[in-house]
Amino acid sequence: MGRKGPVGLGHRSVGKSANEVGTQMNKVVTLKLQARAGWRGQFLHGVYLAHAGLLVMLAVLFAVAGCQNGGKGGGAPEPTATITVTPGAPGSITAGEYQQFTATITYLDGTTQDITNIATWASSDINVAVFNPTDGPAGNAFAQLGGTATITATMAGITSSPAVITVHEKVLAAPAPAEPCPTPTVANPVFSGRDVRLMYPFRISRTQSGWFLASDLKRNLIVSIDPATGQASRSLHIDGAPTGVVMHGKEIFVANKTRQSIEIFCFDGKPLGHLAAEGTLGDPMDLAVDETAGLVFALDISTPAIRVYDIATRTQLGTTIGAPPQIGALIAPIGIAVDPVLQTLYVTERGIRYGNGSVPDAGSVPASIQIFSYAAANFGTRLGEISGGFCGSFGCSDTGFSNPRGLTVHNGFIYMTEVLRGQVMVFDLSSLTLVAALGLTGETDRELRMPSDVAIHSNGDVYVTNTLKRTLFVFPGGAQ
Repeated sequence: MGRKGPVGLGHRSVGKSANEVGTQMNKVVTLKLQARAGWRGQFLHGVYLAHAGLLVMLAVLFAVAGCQNGGKGGGAPEPTATITVTPGAPGSITAGEYQQFTATITYLDGTTQDITNIATWASSDINVAVFNPTDGPAGNAFAQLGGTATITATMAGITSSPAVITVHEKVLAAPAPAEPCPTPTVANPVFSGRDVRLMYPFRISRTQSGWFLASDLKRNLIVSIDPATGQASRSLHIDGAPTGVVMHGKEIFVANKTRQSIEIFCFDGKPLGHLAAEGTLGDPMDLAVDETAGLVFALDISTPAIRVYDIATRTQLGTTIGAPPQIGALIAPIGIAVDPVLQTLYVTERGIRYGNGSVPDAGSVPASIQIFSYAAANFGTRLGEISGGFCGSFGCSDTGFSNPRGLTVHNGFIYMTEVLRGQVMVFDLSSLTLVAALGLTGETDRELRMPSDVAIHSNGDVYVTNTLKRTLFVFPGGAQ
C-alpha cells in the first residue's frame, strides 16, 4: 500500500529508501526517527538543504498506514533519538551574566549532530533565565533574577532532558567608607576651582582657621575668602543650589536646597557623604555650627523647624526646635546663629503682615529674632525674642527692623542683616536692645543692597554678603 510523496520535493514511493531523496539536492541530511505505537511504521524525515552557504531546514512527515496484529499497539512510544543539553548542571551564575548551552542529538545508529543553532530553546521561568534570539548566539541564556530554572532544547517533536540553572542575585558591594580628611586637624579651605566670580552671594560663615566660606545661590559655588585680602580665593562647585555653609575642624557642611540635603566635604573639596541624606529636608535655608559641642543646626523653612545633627555620629537628634505645635513655634524663619557659650540659638523671622494701612490688620505677626535654648536640660525651650516691626505702603515702622535675614553672634552681640534698611544691625545680648547699625542706604561706597548674611573676623572686621551688588562687603573693625 503506497502514497505519493509531498509536493515540492519531487515524488517518490514509500518503498524507496530515504537516501534516494538526496540525489535531487545539493546537500541533504536525512534524519530518521521511528516510533511504534500501533502503526506498521512512521517515518519523520528532516531534510536540510545547504545552498550558497545558507542552511535551510525542510521537514517531511510521512505516515505509512496499516495495522499490525489487528491494530493492537505496543504500549508507550519507543524513542528512536535523544537530545542532550550540556552542561546539564552548569552550577550557579550571577544575575546579569550569560550561560551558553549546547544541544546534541543522538540517532539510532549512534551518530550525533550539534543542533544548538536549530533547536528551540526554552526556560521554565523566564524571570530567572531567558533566551533572546536577537541577543548573542543560540542557546545563550541570560540570567535575570535569582532563582532556579530548567532549560530544554526541542527539535522535530523531541525534547531534551532538562538542564538546571541556578541564578544568584547580584550583590552590590557596599560603598567603601570615605577616607577621612588628611591632617591637619584644623585647616584653611583649599579648593581647586579658580572661578570666584560672584552672581548671588548668599550665606557666609567664619572657620576656625580664620578664613571665610560663602555660598553663591545662582552659580552653585562655595567660595573661600582669604581674610588677608578680603577677597574670594578659590571655589568648590556644588551639584545644586547651596544655601548655608559651615566648617567644623577640617570638614565643610553645605545645605543643598536642590537636593534637599546636607552634604559633607573635606577642606580640599573632596566629597565625604551626607549629614542629611538627599530628600530628607524640605527646604534647607541656613546652617549654624557649635564647634565645641560638635553639633550642626539646619533651618528647614518648609516645616518650619530647626533640625540638630551630631557631627561625630552623623545622626539627627530626635527632637526638632521651633516646630509646631511647640510653644513659640516658628512662622517664617530665614536665618539662624548659635552662641556656644550660652548654648542658645537665634532665629530671624520675617513676620507676616496683613493689610496696607498704617496699622497692621489683626493676625499680623511682626518680624523678630526668636531665642531658643539647646542646653540638655532645656533643649528646644523658647527663651524670648527681640521684636521688630512691619513695612508697608506707608514705609517701615520705627521699631527697628522689618525684613531681617542672616545673623551671627560675636563677643556678646548679635549682628543681623536687614534687607530693607540696607544695614547690619547690632543688638546687645544682655539687654536685647539695638546699640548700633552699620551701612547707609544711598549711592555711597558703603551701600548695602539686599545684605543676606554676616560673619565676624577675630580682629573685628565685619563681612557681609552684598547680594544685589554681587560682592562681599567688609566693614574694617566694625564689630563692637
